[in-house]
Amino acid sequence: MKTKPVLWWLAVVMLVLSVSLVACNSQAPAPTPAPAPAPAPAPPTATPSRAKPTPHELENRETCLMCHETGIGDASAIPADHAGRTNDLCLTCHQPAG
Repeated sequence: MKTKPVLWWLAVVMLVLSVSLVACNSQAPAPTPAPAPAPAPAPPTATPSRAKPTPHELENRETCLMCHETGIGDASAIPADHAGRTNDLCLTCHQPAG
């Protein structure tokens, strides 16, 4: 009686294939999206009343950070609390003297 072992193996193969088919068709949970990066902090609000006046003329010196970013020559370096500010913000507070 060779049909019993053949039928038994056929049943085992069908069972394995059924389990594999069910496992392949089940959907895995969608991956959790990464959190959005935090927005960049806004530059601090300017306070012109406390700002030092610009001690030099502005003609040919409109790009403040060219000298003040690192403190070239007699120019004072920008303070740490001014980090991230751009040239267009400098004259919002720092008005020319005189």
